[in-house]
Amino acid sequence: MSSLKVVAAVLALVAAGAARPDHGAGAGGHDNGAATHTGYGAPPPPPPATYGAPPPTSYGQPEPENAPPKYEFNWEVKDQYSGNDFGQQESRDGYNTQGSYYVLLPDGRIQKVTYTVTKDGGYLATVVFEGEIKQEHTGYGDTTPPAQTYGPPTTPPATYGLPTTPPATYGPPTTPPSTYGPPTPPPTTYGQPAAPGHA
Repeated sequence: MSSLKVVAAVLALVAAGAARPDHGAGAGGHDNGAATHTGYGAPPPPPPATYGAPPPTSYGQPEPENAPPKYEFNWEVKDQYSGNDFGQQESRDGYNTQGSYYVLLPDGRIQKVTYTVTKDGGYLATVVFEGEIKQEHTGYGDTTPPAQTYGPPTTPPATYGLPTTPPATYGPPTTPPSTYGPPTPPPTTYGQPAAPGHA
């Protein structure tokens, strides 16, 4: 009799456990062990950043080239109409540079500068003048002062005189015509006297 009570109590406990709402059954009536969530939790964390700050910009001198500089040039201007005559030439190979330039001066001479530049010696120049100084030269215009084109001021003629008297616009007074005459006697308004006794 007591064993039946124990079995009945165990079955009641199993039935009560199966009826609990937090233990759902899976497909086919079997419990799959997954808990049922009925609320909303915190949002998932954002994904990690996949970018970063741009690399710093590097400012500075450009990288030196391996090949040493090497060049050569020359130019000149010679215009007989204006009198301009000047030019330059230069050549460089690495640290060594040499060249010259010249210009025709207003006095007719040519000034010429020859220069060299080296790594250790720096800039060295030599100045020479070629030709003779000329008193007259062309291309710069006449240097004589212009003739005087003004004189003493002239007095303008007078445009005024004595004041003129305007003509008289009045004369002797005129007597107005008389508008009256001798008085006229009033008309007589009486007649013959009446005879006595006929009052």
